[in-house]
Amino acid sequence: LGDVGFQRLAKLNHGAAVQLYNAIKTVPSIDILTSTFFNEFVIRLPIAAAPVVEKLIQHQILGGIPVSRFYPGQFDNLLLVAATETNTPEEINHFVTILGEII
Repeated sequence: LGDVGFQRLAKLNHGAAVQLYNAIKTVPSIDILTSTFFNEFVIRLPIAAAPVVEKLIQHQILGGIPVSRFYPGQFDNLLLVAATETNTPEEINHFVTILGEII
């Protein structure tokens, strides 16, 4: 990729994450806990994250990683989400729409 290619890829990754961030901000029951990020950030859901991820899978969506997976017994309602250059705006909006319906 070279320096220019990596810079372009980084901008695409961050741009997708910003789209995801802005879309999630529109869901009133979700709090975004990370203010500075590259392509992943943590959100707080009003319910446990693990069952939400399972329901997202039923919609063919890989919706993130429950933070409780790294800290068993803690942070049950926190979800680590990410977007990269491979995520289209349509996919991001679909994810947020379904996430909002689940919670």
